[in-house]
Amino acid sequence: MNECGASTIFYDWSMFLTNGSRVDILSQLNIETSNDYVIVKSYIFQEILRPGGEGVVQLEVWRESGESGYINETIRVNEPPVAGNCSCHPKTGEGYRTDFQVTCIGWVDPDTPLRFLFSYSYEGDVTPIPKSSKNPNSSSEFKILKEPDEGMSAIQVPITISVEDSLGWKTEMVIYAEVSCKLQCYYFINYNIYCLTKTISNHNRCS
Repeated sequence: MNECGASTIFYDWSMFLTNGSRVDILSQLNIETSNDYVIVKSYIFQEILRPGGEGVVQLEVWRESGESGYINETIRVNEPPVAGNCSCHPKTGEGYRTDFQVTCIGWVDPDTPLRFLFSYSYEGDVTPIPKSSKNPNSSSEFKILKEPDEGMSAIQVPITISVEDSLGWKTEMVIYAEVSCKLQCYYFINYNIYCLTKTISNHNRCS
C-alpha cells in the first residue's frame, strides 16, 4: 500500500512458474517486498527455477476507487556454458620432465567472454595451471610435479577445467594425463624385478 496524493494505491505481487502454477512468493520464495518493489533472493534462481528455467513475476495495482491494472515480467535463469571438448597434449609423459598443455574448443554460451581455469590434483593436492597468454581457451605449457609411488610404473593425474560465463555460471570437466617414472625409476623397477627373479630361482638374495 502506498499513498499517492489523495488516493491510496495497493500492490499485490505474485509469481508463476512456466507450467502455470502459482507460487506463494512471500513464504515459499522468500521475496522481500515493500509495496512498489520486490527483491528476489538468488537461491530462488538456483534451487527453484534452476538453470534455463523461466518464471513470471506479476504486479497488480489498484486504487480505492476501483481503478486497477497489472504488468508481467518474465525472468529467465542463466545457463552454464555448454560443454565443448578439452584435451591434454601429450596424453602421457614423465613427472617433472614432460611439458603438458591443455587446449579447449567448442564451448558455447551467449554471455561472453568465457573464462577458463585449469588445475591438476593428486592425493588431495591441487595445483593451479597458468593460462596461455596467446590463447585464453588453453593452458600454458606445464610440468606435472608428481611421480608414481615406489613399485608403480605410472599414475593417472586428473586435470580439471572450469569454464565460467560473464554472469558467473560455470561448468567443469575432468580429463586425465598419464604420468610415468623418470628413466631412473624404470631402472630401479627393472632391477627389483631382476632381483626377485634371481631370488626365486637361486633361493638367495640379490645384492
